[in-house]
Amino acid sequence: MKKIYMVFLAVVLLVSVSFGLYSLVDKDDETSQHENRGLKQKPEFSFASLFDGSYMTALDDYYSDQFPLRESLLKVDAQLNRFYNYTAPGDSGAVVIQTTNNVGLGGIGAAQGTETETPETPAEPENEPSTSPTEPSAPDNPTETAPETPEEPDVPEEEDPEFDNPENAQTAGSMLVVGDRALEIVYANQELEDEYAAAVNDIAAALGPNVKTYSLVTPNSAQFYGPEDLRSGQTDQEAIIDYVYSKLDSSITTVDAYSKLRSHIDEYIYFRTDHHWTQLGAYYAYTAFCEAAGLEAVALDEFETGQVTCSTNGATTFLGTLYNNVYHAAPTMAAAMEANPDTATYYMPVVKTNAIAYETIVDGELYGAYEGVTTVAKTVGDSYLYMAFISGDQHIEVIDTDVDNDKVCMVIKESYGNAFVPFLTSHYSKIVVVDPRYHNTSEFAPLSITELAQLEGVTDLIVINYPFIPQNQTYINQLKKLVS
Repeated sequence: MKKIYMVFLAVVLLVSVSFGLYSLVDKDDETSQHENRGLKQKPEFSFASLFDGSYMTALDDYYSDQFPLRESLLKVDAQLNRFYNYTAPGDSGAVVIQTTNNVGLGGIGAAQGTETETPETPAEPENEPSTSPTEPSAPDNPTETAPETPEEPDVPEEEDPEFDNPENAQTAGSMLVVGDRALEIVYANQELEDEYAAAVNDIAAALGPNVKTYSLVTPNSAQFYGPEDLRSGQTDQEAIIDYVYSKLDSSITTVDAYSKLRSHIDEYIYFRTDHHWTQLGAYYAYTAFCEAAGLEAVALDEFETGQVTCSTNGATTFLGTLYNNVYHAAPTMAAAMEANPDTATYYMPVVKTNAIAYETIVDGELYGAYEGVTTVAKTVGDSYLYMAFISGDQHIEVIDTDVDNDKVCMVIKESYGNAFVPFLTSHYSKIVVVDPRYHNTSEFAPLSITELAQLEGVTDLIVINYPFIPQNQTYINQLKKLVS
């Protein structure tokens, strides 16, 4: 028995030493394909970081991320997990993933730093040089009457494209996979929807009648690409949005993004592997906002456009947040998503912009300035390409533009708003973006939305959320704290 014990210890020791030696010579990975995130890199040694403990913490995180054969072990774990999930019968390519919450509430990589020992004086923003088209200049003689243009013949409106109706799709929990597309299923909760509407009403009332408030609740992809029974009863997102709007104060202007998106469902307006919309989808919601606000939307062909690229590996494709859930629950279904990953198309603002992120307000001034953010980026260091839009989720992000109209728009949002915000730059001299998840908690500093609005001279407010938010108590509580 003692010999067997010694042999066992020897094998364990040999494996441990082998892994240790291999870890010294293998190349560190920069990203994890299956977790869709950047991996920790070897920390820089200093005696100061050693003595304050931060070096050992960083080293522990580094070894956890760079453990030899880590990706292979994750695959084995996923294969084991698949036995605990339900797969729909038939050959429809549909699988149900059991989840306990939606993925959209965790934030997507806030970029600003964490060193906040002393308040900084915000630097005067300087407009960045723009490589995108500028607005056309005014004519030399503005009083001259332009020649009349002939009336265009009436063109019949095209019918809306048909909804997708995959056969044999079954729902349970909050996620459904059909082929290479993952869908989050929304379930109505009118008590929470009442509470959400009341929170928006309170914010509008706190900002006062001189601030024009807009509410935009957008559907997600399940409404358009899931089975027909999702568009009725408790999972009908159109009905959810209409109900929320019916509970808003009459002074708040509601935005019908649903109809705009509905008429473009044959286009690439939602990612297949991620819970967000594409920036093209956000553009159609922006046109709906312009109609509600009496603004003229910038035509799509006026934007400089292209594919977002990951600067660390040159990739122009990515696998999103929903893919991660599918991979760990049903690797076979994840393979279809891996074979058809998502791309992110950017639409650069047509005006000059300069963005700065902040943490909160201290002594009447924006505090914790971080200038490493952009309005729209053509390349990002993260494998998650949706980070191209306002650099992900920030506590507060202030975007100055060269639009000279003294109009200032505040946007209260979660990450669905990230792809939407850049389009507003054509209509406002300044945009102030607030993410309620990063304020008024034990971890994050307090913020008064009225103080911020007064400090920045806000004239318009947009509260934009995707359909899970009116059903989420945690986010609703964060909205309430902005005015408490």
